[in-house]
Amino acid sequence: MTIKEPTPTQARELIAVVLKSATDALALYNEQTEPGSVKHQEADNFPLQALTALKHHYRQTPHSSHEIMESLHHLLDLMGEQQEDVQTVEAREIRRSDNSRPVIGPNDKVLIYTDGSCLGNPGNGGYAALVLVNDAPLEDIVGHEPDTTNNRMELRAVLAGLQFINGQVRPEQEVMVVSDSKYCVDAFNQGWIKNWQKNGWRTAGRKPVANQDLWHEIVQLTEEMPFITFAWVKGHSNNQWNNHVDAMAVQQAELL
Repeated sequence: MTIKEPTPTQARELIAVVLKSATDALALYNEQTEPGSVKHQEADNFPLQALTALKHHYRQTPHSSHEIMESLHHLLDLMGEQQEDVQTVEAREIRRSDNSRPVIGPNDKVLIYTDGSCLGNPGNGGYAALVLVNDAPLEDIVGHEPDTTNNRMELRAVLAGLQFINGQVRPEQEVMVVSDSKYCVDAFNQGWIKNWQKNGWRTAGRKPVANQDLWHEIVQLTEEMPFITFAWVKGHSNNQWNNHVDAMAVQQAELL
């Protein structure tokens, strides 16, 4: 299954559907008059009703794991369920379509291959991230944007991969992001980000750092993963997974 990152409008619509499902179901409780009434019986099933509505929208609307879990947390808070139920629903929703692959386990080795493409620079762009667990492909995440740059698409791919695993990996778990972009890898490995932060997100030449919106999100996610590392791989070489995400990123750019 391929997941496309949502537009802001789609993300808002998804959350609205979740909350409306929960609100409608909770209204059944308020309307019920006695324990044996039909409405009371319907209300007893409202978690299933709400999640069924959510799953229908889940199939129709591109989204990321991060967006779906935010919505589920809102829903389950209203339902008054325990945190264990959140984890159960999370495990069910991010499973592959054939149900053959489990979610990321606490001892699993996690790799994320990322790549971005831009036809023109600036121009139409695409990005792709592949999440591997114990060296086996788990999920492809792809997307595209018009009037963008190659560096921005490289960052967008990294962000998409991190958003997918966010909430699934433990803080002590090792994660490696593999990219053919020196721009992405060196920012972490050469300490650029720390210098940017120290200088108020300005470069050594006192110019504002480009793509700050994406960098801020990426940094925030990596701070929750203290054992994350970034590795560079030569592009267009014999690396199977780098070639895979490269082809998907180009394909996404060509869709525009």
